[in-house]
Amino acid sequence: SRTLFVACVSPADESFAETINTLKYANRARNIKNHSVVNVVQPPAAAEREDIRIQKLQAELEALQEEKAMHQNLTGSLPPPPPIRSHEQAKAARFESGTPLRDLYEALQHVIGQLEQAPQSEVDSGTAI
Repeated sequence: SRTLFVACVSPADESFAETINTLKYANRARNIKNHSVVNVVQPPAAAEREDIRIQKLQAELEALQEEKAMHQNLTGSLPPPPPIRSHEQAKAARFESGTPLRDLYEALQHVIGQLEQAPQSEVDSGTAI
């Protein structure tokens, strides 16, 4: 890429010092050499972790395929698929009473209720709770 530098100078005697300083600065700026380097190399540890994860997933896939083939050989049919839970069932399971997520949800609902009942001046000043 190219960089353009425009130095404004004046032939007037009263601007002599400023013109000299501008030309010196322009000369220094002209001598600046920049080059960019793209750093895309992954650290070896991260690449190794990804390789190990890929190997584990491949081994798990092979084990499941073997299990499926063995079940099909013994029974003549495919194993039943795992039960599918609806979105509401999965959400309800996450929010069962006594779970940390449920406790946090209830605490936040309590704080929201207090803020809704407090006068606006207390909410603005931070003394509502």
